Amino acid sequence: MKDLSFETIKITNDKGEVVDAKAITVLKNPSNNKSFLLYSFDTDKEDVDVYASLILKQDDVYVLDVIKDKEDWNLIQDAIRKLQGE
Repeated sequence: MKDLSFETIKITNDKGEVVDAKAITVLKNPSNNKSFLLYSFDTDKEDVDVYASLILKQDDVYVLDVIKDKEDWNLIQDAIRKLQGE
């Protein structure tokens, strides 16, 4: 993956634990106006596991949700390939 600068964000997982994650980028799908966060928990390794979630705003709080739409996954996979320099 290209050398990127990461912003540390706090994520509350499904167990209620607050964990640090590194925000890689935010993507927006122009065809449906959805936003997605690409992030990782370990950016110090050569091979980084990248996660993607749908960003929803609920009661003035941002919530990460599961991505279900194939078109959205295609957008995310293209972005990850570009980040990897392919």
